[in-house]
Amino acid sequence: MRNKMKCRQEDPRDSSLQKTKRKHGPTSTHLHSPETVFKEIKILNGDIFLDIGCGIGEYSMFASNLVGEAGKIYSLDINEVVIENLQNEIRDKGIYNMEAFVADITEIIPLEDQSVDICFMVTVLHSINLSEYEEKIFNEIRRVLKPNGRLITIDCKKELSHFGPPAHLRISEKELIDMAAKYSFKNTNYTDLTYNYMLQFDVLKP
Repeated sequence: MRNKMKCRQEDPRDSSLQKTKRKHGPTSTHLHSPETVFKEIKILNGDIFLDIGCGIGEYSMFASNLVGEAGKIYSLDINEVVIENLQNEIRDKGIYNMEAFVADITEIIPLEDQSVDICFMVTVLHSINLSEYEEKIFNEIRRVLKPNGRLITIDCKKELSHFGPPAHLRISEKELIDMAAKYSFKNTNYTDLTYNYMLQFDVLKP
């Protein structure tokens, strides 16, 4: 299924947006709102949600309101300063269903097998040497996902742009779908986010 949606029309070249990004840490919510993204994801009350490469945690914060008391948010990032700030925010706001921790996606994800309903990654894969770590990353994601779990990725369209990563580092929709298929992930949904795209995958039964 392919959905074409318009995201918020902020210009990513806007200096005020870039200053906000530099001040608080990495984020892509200036390109598309969490409301736009989660309308497509259809997260459920009680879901266990893993945000890999969570950055400042804006998507995690939004998801924490959707999963409710029965759900759980795990926010993971390699940046120790970003995670420390997010942990402080979680504590200060009294968010009871969210944990943030430092972890490297190219190593072992510190969660148990089949413990996650949704694994969520926003503009993460293009920043990794996938020729070296592709197998490890997708196998670890499949390990922590429940049999009926979903992988959801947002990444930059593979096109020339005046912002974001250079085109040769970007991953096209087809490249990502073909890559994920090697590790038993089936693409079920495509959403156009103007500058980025979102793909949803189900885990194929063995």
